[in-house]
Amino acid sequence: MQQRTGSVSISMDEGRDDLTVVKVPEDCVAFVMGRGGQTLRTMESEWGSLMFFAKTTEPQNDGREMLMIFGPVRARRGAEMKVMSAIEHKRPGTFVRDGELRMQKRVRGDDNPDDWDEDCFTLEGDEFSYALGAGGSTRKKLAQASGCILEYVGQMACMCGYKRDRKRAKEYLKWLLKQRSGAVRVEIEDRDDVTSVPVPKESIGFVTGHRGESLRSVEKESGTFCFINEPQPGEQEALLIFALDKEARRRAKNLVLDKLDEHKGIGGRGGGGRYDDRRGYDDRRYDDRRNDDRYDDRRGGGRYDDRYDDRRDRRDDRYDDRRRDDRYDDRRERDRDRDRD
Repeated sequence: MQQRTGSVSISMDEGRDDLTVVKVPEDCVAFVMGRGGQTLRTMESEWGSLMFFAKTTEPQNDGREMLMIFGPVRARRGAEMKVMSAIEHKRPGTFVRDGELRMQKRVRGDDNPDDWDEDCFTLEGDEFSYALGAGGSTRKKLAQASGCILEYVGQMACMCGYKRDRKRAKEYLKWLLKQRSGAVRVEIEDRDDVTSVPVPKESIGFVTGHRGESLRSVEKESGTFCFINEPQPGEQEALLIFALDKEARRRAKNLVLDKLDEHKGIGGRGGGGRYDDRRGYDDRRYDDRRNDDRYDDRRGGGRYDDRYDDRRDRRDDRYDDRRRDDRYDDRRERDRDRDRD
């Protein structure tokens, strides 16, 4: 309520276990807030956190403002990574230097649970755009399926969570990237995050759809990550459905079985083309990237309609207000000149 009448001051004398603080460079504050604070409101809604800028009892003379993030640890870490991604986009080198992620020092009481950490690796070349997906859909899908916080800070894929969740997210991302060059073979024995659905060879194109559109629809509806496993000689082809959530895998399996019944009902005709041509299934290189409609393409665009990561350059009021002609707090001219430098 204090925000209605003036600035808020937070005492840092005693540690709190529900607070994460991000120090935001002054020239990035408007960028992080969005027009009328709308960006913060969307991140709050996405992560179930409370976020606002405030003063602290500790003196600050380094040209940075304090962004307070309140909530459970997972909510705070997810929102923190979002903010870091926005700042790194605006001011490269703030968090990623020499190929490493540099986290800020945490305030007293803001401790990670046991086995909780961040794992990162650099996305090279076109891996970045491939792993993003239109509107950030691919990143969001992998995060949801793996049960791990997954965010891209600069060119770095950052996985945040418990060790088993980070390992799962990294595997999913690695398998995704391998699909750029061909089929992927995964040994699924002893895994508890996968359901295998046998698919007749003649039905693969029908199940995956043109450019993988049908299978991506299944993934979106169920919250899973799916692909055809490369069969061994004499082995029937199968669709692998990955997700930590067993119920999500069950939903995806039923959707796939419905597709198989539909294909059988029309006599096995139709489909999205041969799977083996590697252009049919989930070719994220063609995810509208011919028109530069991609998540965080680092050129200053981006849609802000609770798709935080879709940063393409379109002239409407979108996430982070990354248009150069309509910025929060009338900073249009200054930010335009800075973006050109």
